[in-house]
Amino acid sequence: SFAKQPINVVEIRGEDASFPTLERSKGFHQVIDRLPNIHMIKSFRGLPEEEFKKMLDSVGNDIDFIFAFNDDLASQAWEIARRSGVESNIKFIGADGLNGENGGIEMVLNGKLIATILYPPGGAETVKTAVNIYENQPVAKRIALATTVIDRFNADIMKNQFDKINEQQSIIEGQVGAIKRQEQLYYSQSNLLRLSIVILIIVLGLTIYSVYLIFTIRKKNRQLTITNEKITIQRNQLEKIAN
Repeated sequence: SFAKQPINVVEIRGEDASFPTLERSKGFHQVIDRLPNIHMIKSFRGLPEEEFKKMLDSVGNDIDFIFAFNDDLASQAWEIARRSGVESNIKFIGADGLNGENGGIEMVLNGKLIATILYPPGGAETVKTAVNIYENQPVAKRIALATTVIDRFNADIMKNQFDKINEQQSIIEGQVGAIKRQEQLYYSQSNLLRLSIVILIIVLGLTIYSVYLIFTIRKKNRQLTITNEKITIQRNQLEKIAN
């Protein structure tokens, strides 16, 4: 339906010159620059509130779409447009597609955004590429990450999927925590067992030594008794001789 009618758009880029910021702007312009019916009204770097509000007061009713480089910028732009009374005339699109409170998916569900672009972090592709490099296997110079448009048609589905993933993540984290606690309990019990064995060996050694001492003392006592008896006999004999 937008193929022929004129469309006015505003771009809100990130404030930094990071690779994602440059790539998002490049990809955005690769699409809109080849469509003659799309007119770029203005491109902002970040969201200077006064300048943005001044533009809305001037041409706010003529803007069809505002594309922001993340959902937070899109939300800020919507708030400024709401204060200017033109938010209902503009369709806001964000990027990142995060789930949870104040995330892009929630903004689509509550009507702030008409859509958000799910931005894949590429973690799995990065690990796979690193493994291939380590194993001296060929790797692609460019790896395209698939993006997903989240709008009112699939926002509920995506939210449910992410909620389920978060639930499973919580379960996994709980299980990992339980395993770690079991490991700590095992190490504690293992150390306690080792300590008990050492104490048992010490007690056993002391017991054996005590038994040895008892027998030694008894033997010494017997020897002393015999010696005393001999001395007594010799003393009696000496007394007889003396008499």
